[in-house]
Amino acid sequence: MEILNAIILSAGWSKRLRPITFFIPKPLIKIKGKEIIIHIIENLEKFGVKKFYVNLYYKKEKIEKFLKSSKFKDKIFIYREKEIMGTGGGIKNFEKYIDDDFFVHNVDIYHNLNLKDFIEFHKSHKKTATLLLFENFSKSEFFLKNDEIIDILINEKKKKVLTYSGIGIFRKEFFNYLPEGKSNLIDAFYKMIKNEDLKGYVLKGEIIDIGTYKGLLKVCLKKGIFNRNKLI
Repeated sequence: MEILNAIILSAGWSKRLRPITFFIPKPLIKIKGKEIIIHIIENLEKFGVKKFYVNLYYKKEKIEKFLKSSKFKDKIFIYREKEIMGTGGGIKNFEKYIDDDFFVHNVDIYHNLNLKDFIEFHKSHKKTATLLLFENFSKSEFFLKNDEIIDILINEKKKKVLTYSGIGIFRKEFFNYLPEGKSNLIDAFYKMIKNEDLKGYVLKGEIIDIGTYKGLLKVCLKKGIFNRNKLI
């Protein structure tokens, strides 16, 4: 069982990693000598992904130049956003190019998970989407009942809850939940919950948000690769 397509959400200002991102866009920050976006592509390729769809906005020329010179250049389709379209709008951009199940993967999520069971779980049911959930400090709390996501609560403060990892598998019907133009995924999720059309899967393992200095340093220190002169 394979998922052949993946959307890597890569448009954004990367404000949480300033001043690094004044010079280096987040997808090109290196971990263990390799750009974040290459880590993601290589990991998804292990599980059958053949085509990668990447949306770009901030420093898009620099990222595009890098991707077009990489060994994956023939597998990558780039969409240049004229304005930031949000997490939902960023996915909607690719509707006419994808006609099968697809991954969505935030560019600032670092992990080394075996996604085989996650893929098999998604293929085993008929719901439109399966979100990879994990315990983390977040304002967004996801509630599961019999593997179905039944509610999402937005808390005032961050606390350790079951939340969305930034990785999901979607059927092509998911595009129908997204309006034209700007939109956010959370609004689509609420529509899906109302229709009892959203599954959740909890996969054990470490998932780190490297879109912040705390997460980036955690990865570097944990992997034993931290060097204050060679962080990027």
